[in-house]
Amino acid sequence: MQIRKSTKALLHILIICLLLHSCSNKNEELPEGIIAEDEMIQILTDVHLAETAFIMNNLKSKNPENAAISYYKFVFDKHKINREQFDASFRYYTARPAQYSLIYEQVLNEITQRQAHTIRQ
Repeated sequence: MQIRKSTKALLHILIICLLLHSCSNKNEELPEGIIAEDEMIQILTDVHLAETAFIMNNLKSKNPENAAISYYKFVFDKHKINREQFDASFRYYTARPAQYSLIYEQVLNEITQRQAHTIRQ
C-alpha cells in the first residue's frame, strides 16, 4: 500500500512537471529583434512568392543579383523590417525544427489560400 501511494505521488509530480514545461514553451518570450511567429509566416509567404516572381520574370536577366535584391527589398519594406532582422529571425526559427516545421505548414497553407483566391478572381 505504501508503494502504491508513493507511485501515485510520483506520477502526479511528473504530470505537473510536464504541464509546467509545456506551458512555459508556449509562452517563451522572443529575444529582442526576433520577428513574431505570425509575422514571420507572412514574411516567408511573401518571400516565396517574390522568389517565384523573380524566377518567372528574370530568366533572361543580364543582372539577376540586382533584380533579386529588389524583390527582397520590396518584401522587407512591405513588412517594415530589414535584412538583419529577417536573417536573425530565420536563424532563430530554424534552430527550433519543430517550431519551424509548424511555421512552414502555415506558410504553405497561406500560399495555397492566396493561389485559390487568385484563381477565383
